[in-house]
Amino acid sequence: MNIETLEKLLPMQKDLFHIPFYLYKHNICIKKAEPFTLDCPYMESCLPAFSSNKDKPSYYFSKDLLLFGRIPVVGTDYTLIVGPARASALTAMNIHNILIGSYPYIKADQAEELTHYLNNCAIISFEMFLPILCSLHGFINDEILSSEDLLGNISEIDDSIRSQMIETDKTHTYEEQPRHSSIDFEARIMFYISQGMCEQFHMLPSYHHEMGSLAQTSLRHYQNALIILNTLSQRAAILGGLNPETAYQLGEIYIQKIEACKNINDVMSLNKDYAICMDYCERVAAIRYPKTNNAKINAAMHYIQENYTRQLTVGEIAKEVELTPEYLSSQFHKLTGTTLPSYITKLKIAEAKNLLRFTDMSLAEISEYLSFSSQSYFQSVFKKETGDTPNEYRRLNKLLVVK
Repeated sequence: MNIETLEKLLPMQKDLFHIPFYLYKHNICIKKAEPFTLDCPYMESCLPAFSSNKDKPSYYFSKDLLLFGRIPVVGTDYTLIVGPARASALTAMNIHNILIGSYPYIKADQAEELTHYLNNCAIISFEMFLPILCSLHGFINDEILSSEDLLGNISEIDDSIRSQMIETDKTHTYEEQPRHSSIDFEARIMFYISQGMCEQFHMLPSYHHEMGSLAQTSLRHYQNALIILNTLSQRAAILGGLNPETAYQLGEIYIQKIEACKNINDVMSLNKDYAICMDYCERVAAIRYPKTNNAKINAAMHYIQENYTRQLTVGEIAKEVELTPEYLSSQFHKLTGTTLPSYITKLKIAEAKNLLRFTDMSLAEISEYLSFSSQSYFQSVFKKETGDTPNEYRRLNKLLVVK
């Protein structure tokens, strides 16, 4: 097979299966396609585990539930390495063992990067992984092999590995601890949507979180996960004021789009940069912070939304949009139904709720960040707007902080 063609094939395979692909010449990697870029030399620690058979594909199923495949490009010095894929969700102990087994290739300060890399690889069952290797071998080497051919005399997964997969699924299904960051992240998404906080949503870091095993195949797992996220977003939007009928119709449209996805890349593309969540969030924002038919007033609203953490004055805002303070104040109230100070306060309190729920910032730090004249004044305004003191609100709503 033409090596240039094979190199071009790897990114497409990565997008299709959402697992890494590496092309080696001898022991040097010359091309790689990874769902999450890995700078540390983890793969070098895995290569010795593969069969030395030069002309036949082979697989490696690690004790910590990682699947790898090796496909030689027959007649050349090139070898294609497929994986890792995860046979199941990984526990903290799995990750720990993988890190220990990767020494000295992986150093302590690279542990977080490798963990992120592994958790971004798709969950693919052993029964699904073998046909991937067989089909690639057929395409590259023009030879048809079945999964049974690849297994040889081995008829099933090692009993200890199968038992560990069962225990891992039980842990992710029933134990609370592995869920904390996931629950917190989902809570943050729902809060931003219900408050129409689109700017804060844009600043969310890329975060991969486990939801256990939701299906037998990786594609179905990711489809189910996105359906759950769609439902959470739908409910949050209704809480934020979106008409329930509109929310339900939108949810049905997204479910149809999710079900129409043919591969994992389709699923990922559908919600790229949280596109589904952002759609709900923007609709809530349009209700909570509606635009007017006056371009100057809209510009003033945009300026406030960009700068509300500072101590804004009507004069500053008026100068920014080239209006007199008096005319801006009267028109703003006429077109929005609220005064400029009330609009600014509304944004400050929404951000205060966000900080109280999802950070450990003190009341003094929040007050200073939002440019209140004093902590006592901040507490007084918060109580007036929400009915709770900041400490009461934090006690009732605080969750774990997303790391």
